[in-house]
Amino acid sequence: MARPLLVVAIGLALIGLLALPATRPVTTPVRICLRTRLPTSDMRAAERHFSEARLNPELLMIETDHDMRNPADMLISNGWPKAVLHTPGISLVQSITRPLGAPITHSSIPFQISASSASQIMNLPYQQARAQDLMKQAADINNTINILRQQLTLQQASADAPTSRPRRSTTPSRS
Repeated sequence: MARPLLVVAIGLALIGLLALPATRPVTTPVRICLRTRLPTSDMRAAERHFSEARLNPELLMIETDHDMRNPADMLISNGWPKAVLHTPGISLVQSITRPLGAPITHSSIPFQISASSASQIMNLPYQQARAQDLMKQAADINNTINILRQQLTLQQASADAPTSRPRRSTTPSRS
C-alpha cells in the first residue's frame, strides 16, 4: 500500500518540478488587481484607510558578502532605510531596525549611551559606600602598623637592656 502512494507523490512532485522553469512571478501591482476585482467605491474606501505603500507594497532585498549582525553593520542597516525613504514615491520603509516603519526609540545611539551610563549612575552610591569601607580598612591597617612599630621599639629596647642579672646563690640560706 505504501509503494503506490510513494509513486503518486513522486509523480506529482515531478510535474511541479517540470513546470517550475516556465513560471514567471506575478509583477502586477496589487492595486491594479484590486481595481479589476473591486467596485470603484470599495477601492476609494481602501485608499482612504490605507496608504499607497500598503496597497502597492514593494520588496527591496539587500545582499551582502558577510553577516551584518554586529553593531557597526546595524548602524549601516539603519542608514539605508533613511536614504530609501527620501526617494520620491516612497512613503514607508520597514526594515529590521524599523519594523513598523519608524525607527525604534530605544535603538538610537544617544539612548544606548544614556542607558549604559544609567546603570553606572545607579551603582554610584553603592560604589561610594564601598570606597568608604576601603578607607576605613586602610585606617585600621595604619593603626595596626603603628601598634606593631611600638612593639618593635619595645622589643628592641628590651633586647638592648643589660643581660647581667644578679646571681642566685646555690647554697641554701641559713636562717
